Amino acid sequence: MVLESVRRWVKWVNQCGADGSGMIMAVFLLALLTAIGVALLFLSQTEMRLSDTDRARKQTFFLAEAGLEAGREQLRQQNMVSGNWTLDDELDTAAGSNDTIEFDSSTIRPIYDANGVPTGFTGTGDDVALQPLTAFGDGWFAAFLTNDVGDGPTLQTDTNERVLITAVGVGRNNSFDIVQAVVGPELLMPLPPAAITMLGPTPDFNDMDDDSSSGGAVHSGDDCNGAGIPGIAAPVVGAVGAAAEATAETGMNIGGEEGGSTYTSSTYNGASTFADLTDPTEPTVLTSLGPIDADWTNCTSVQQILSTLQGAADYFCDERGGDTCVVPATTSSSITFIDGDLNVPAAGDGILVVTGTVDFGDHDWNGIILAVGEGIMIRQGDHASHSGAAVVADISGPDGVFGTGDDCTGGTGGFDTAQYTISAGDEEEGGSARTTYCTNDMLPFFAGARQKVETFRER
Repeated sequence: MVLESVRRWVKWVNQCGADGSGMIMAVFLLALLTAIGVALLFLSQTEMRLSDTDRARKQTFFLAEAGLEAGREQLRQQNMVSGNWTLDDELDTAAGSNDTIEFDSSTIRPIYDANGVPTGFTGTGDDVALQPLTAFGDGWFAAFLTNDVGDGPTLQTDTNERVLITAVGVGRNNSFDIVQAVVGPELLMPLPPAAITMLGPTPDFNDMDDDSSSGGAVHSGDDCNGAGIPGIAAPVVGAVGAAAEATAETGMNIGGEEGGSTYTSSTYNGASTFADLTDPTEPTVLTSLGPIDADWTNCTSVQQILSTLQGAADYFCDERGGDTCVVPATTSSSITFIDGDLNVPAAGDGILVVTGTVDFGDHDWNGIILAVGEGIMIRQGDHASHSGAAVVADISGPDGVFGTGDDCTGGTGGFDTAQYTISAGDEEEGGSARTTYCTNDMLPFFAGARQKVETFRER
């Protein structure tokens, strides 16, 4: 079509002049059109190369992201097997046979075979990959584990439950990309800050133990009686606000000639083991743990915690609906959720949620107890022991029945009076019930928690 247009133009020029100038102009025009065509072809090829480069970059970025997700899942599974809260074991595994973390993200490069297929990486030493090199679609990915900057990348001791995952995506034609993420545990709920945490404005803490000859009930905030995390000592009873703390203290029954319980935590005893969990400056053992997590002081957040635990429960029983609820044989990583009342029929462990009244009788429990809903917990066993922590909260609203539409609409900020009653230490039985704050009996549940991304970057 271009040549036809040129012919017509030349014919028109020749008709206008017979001196041959039309032919010269035609050649000039043809040269101009040829130059434009070559430029357009060159531009098209450039755009195609840029498009290929952009597609390869995006491909390797998405491959690296896939490697990060695979690495997070591998870390979760490894942590579940190790059965402990920290990631020390996982960092030790990453360090390889020479027990030294050598991974350096600034020097990592893919190593290829003769066919252009990646076989490994430089910059990793003998570190063991968190996610080995894995084919995925039209490329490959891998992930590596180091400690975070807070602890130091090569340190194999995890002090803050944070680590760094570096993932590499490898595409065709020697393309690759690197992403990094600091990850921390994505918990179903915050760790309870006291041996007995009572939420609400006027907590009814009622210690009825009156036996001194057998030792009476013993309440301790020393972490696992000194066998837990070094330096951790929690309040025995924690409340929200100074007035709530004072109200809870009126229910104390301290040991002495007239009998009663023993309250100890670190260098503190008696009433000083009660704390206002919202006041980090209060001179109590609370300074070992920091102030209460805001999720515990927001009624809607507490509702969400219960909803999450119900969805994750290994055993769910609707006592309100007529089910006969029992405590199954459990492990410290299981969740038992009872919607209604429960007279605990046997010793157990793990996380126990009861939305009505929970009565422990003479049975032990190791782990976390949530008497949250109507907020009534009773300990009346002569020998019953609870090692872990308990949270008691009445969020049932004006009708006093949990699970109806008025939940979180009564009291103060949705919280009404939580009730905790203990009557233990029968002289004739020689009993001495115990309540002990213990992370060893709580943290195994959090082992295996999915690691959430806290910071992310592309290198």
